[in-house]
Amino acid sequence: MRLSALPLFLPAVFACQLRRDPVLSTSALYNIDSVRVAVAASRGDSTHWDSYRLAADSASSWTAGAGTLKNILRRAPSSQGYFDLGLVLLNGGQYAEAARALDIARQLGYAPQAEVWCRLAEAYAEAEVRDDSIRTDVQSNADRAIDCVRNAIKLGCVRPERFVREKEYRQVAYTDGFYPAYIAALSTDKRKGLWRAFKAGFTDLPLPLSIDTSWIGNHIDSDGVGLFFYFQPFIPSIGKPLFSRVKTDVFFSVGKVAENPAYTAFIYRDFFLLEDDPLEMDTARTATQKAVRDGATYYLVTYTPSGIPIDKMVVAGHLGLYKPMKMFRMTPSMDFTVSDLVSRFPPGGELPLSSAVENVQHYRIDDAGHIVKAPLGAGATGGM
Repeated sequence: MRLSALPLFLPAVFACQLRRDPVLSTSALYNIDSVRVAVAASRGDSTHWDSYRLAADSASSWTAGAGTLKNILRRAPSSQGYFDLGLVLLNGGQYAEAARALDIARQLGYAPQAEVWCRLAEAYAEAEVRDDSIRTDVQSNADRAIDCVRNAIKLGCVRPERFVREKEYRQVAYTDGFYPAYIAALSTDKRKGLWRAFKAGFTDLPLPLSIDTSWIGNHIDSDGVGLFFYFQPFIPSIGKPLFSRVKTDVFFSVGKVAENPAYTAFIYRDFFLLEDDPLEMDTARTATQKAVRDGATYYLVTYTPSGIPIDKMVVAGHLGLYKPMKMFRMTPSMDFTVSDLVSRFPPGGELPLSSAVENVQHYRIDDAGHIVKAPLGAGATGGM
């Protein structure tokens, strides 16, 4: 998360600007009353602030960049300056101090305010995970993060789905109490808020799409968005007891393949550990080995525009021990195939002796969102 480009010629540009005597002491850098007095004393001068930002961005480390910005803020404090300092500190993993800088930016009136609240949520959530407490009152960092999410959405946060979709906000979504607050903030209608929160976890999947052994092996370790028990109206099997030592009721988003006035189509997966595999933690395995030995079941599901399930089908992955692995291919026309990959292993072997694609079935999603049989050659091909 760079602030801007990285020119390397800047130290001389602002040397003269740094000669101004500081209007803010180092110890008062995060004292809002002192900062307000200093802003008035500096007459709001932000001359060459863009150059200062570039200088911080071109520093040898985030710590050095933060030091450069602090030096400037002591001479010309501003809401923009404190916001930029907060971003640099976030990048450097100094979350508690980042929250202090961002809170000063907020109190100085940085605009848009919603963006400050978004970044504050990130800082507090990360600080909570690292037990990096910001003890100015009895409120925990987790509680602060949730309050920031509410305020950000209330003030018109751009892309509120960022809280569940983007990796830099991942700890926000994992904070205790996040989803009830997030759902309520998205809409006063609980069902609508729940549907918006569910949809937020799915990014667009490019078509044509092939979910085969190579694709699964390359994505099995990827972090999809966790689909928790709050979303049981959309995934009824969430929360149901599963009497199996290998199957769980954990689900993750994979992506969105269609959204139109008639329906929305998502793919999500469960978690499936085939067996206690001594190679489970061996990251050197090939994508095919990962797909065959580890895996998940992939579901194609369609919903009405208001989130009522229309149709559902298992399209890829594993269905259980010793069963063929399913593979999936979809085209932009919503035609797709589902086929079986039948592999034959030697006794105790890790790699198959042979594999063959069998039982290729053709389907499509019709205009109403139903999954229907399609004639052979309707669009997607059986080859993987």
